[in-house]
Formats: sequence, structure tokens, C-alpha cells
Amino acid sequence: MAILRSDNRVLVKDQPYTFTTGNIASLGTTIPVVDYNDFNADEYWLVGEIGSETSEIVRVKTVGTDIEIYSGLRNAHPSDTRMTKVS
Repeated sequence: MAILRSDNRVLVKDQPYTFTTGNIASLGTTIPVVDYNDFNADEYWLVGEIGSETSEIVRVKTVGTDIEIYSGLRNAHPSDTRMTKVS
């Protein structure tokens, strides 16, 4: 199997970010965040850091005091996980 490597940091460079305020279980679809003002429906956000095994990109469904995503997370994420908008 071929492994493709790419420097994807450009996808999140200079983009808004926030942090989660609680632990999120795998398959969770609700993400509590510190600041939800930069979120909009149908945007894509990175949960975690570029290059981390457990990082994943999610699509925002609705925005309120928590963020609801379309599909459940594949991985659990601890409180204070960085979330960055993907350009």
C-alpha cells in the first residue's frame, strides 16, 4: 500500500480556532466549545492538530452554545482539544 504524505498546514493557517470545553466520546455529534462565534453551518473544522493520529475533519450542522456535526466522531477527544476552521 502506498503512503501519501503532504504538508496540509496551509489548510488551517491563519484560520479561526477555539477549544473544546468537555470530553467528547467517539461517535459523539455534539461538541461543546469555548467560543462558537466563528462557526457557521456547512463549514469544515479540524478537531485536533494536523499530523495527530486522532485528528479528524468534521462538517458543522448547526451552531448554538454547542456545535452539532453531521456525522459522529471516529475518535474520542479530551477537553481543551483545539478546533480550527479548514479553508
